[in-house]
Amino acid sequence: MAPPEVITKCARCHGDTGRNTYKNVPNLAGQQKQYLENQLRALRESSLVPNDPLIIRKRSYPFMSPHALFLSDEEVRALADYFSTRVCR
Repeated sequence: MAPPEVITKCARCHGDTGRNTYKNVPNLAGQQKQYLENQLRALRESSLVPNDPLIIRKRSYPFMSPHALFLSDEEVRALADYFSTRVCR
């Protein structure tokens, strides 16, 4: 499976295959597709309403949320599909 074009938004920190390049960055490779979709959507929502405590509790990360802000639903699905099929070794 070829990586989606939007992978460039993720690859700098999470690597082209979802295996992180930094010690404190989580691996995306091998995560469940639905989990990844839910997390990306929650990060996107936390950027739209940054001071809403209910949304912040769902998923908020100051560095990641702005990167997820402009992801379309199609891009979210493509990223989740791609990373869920990668192997984390």
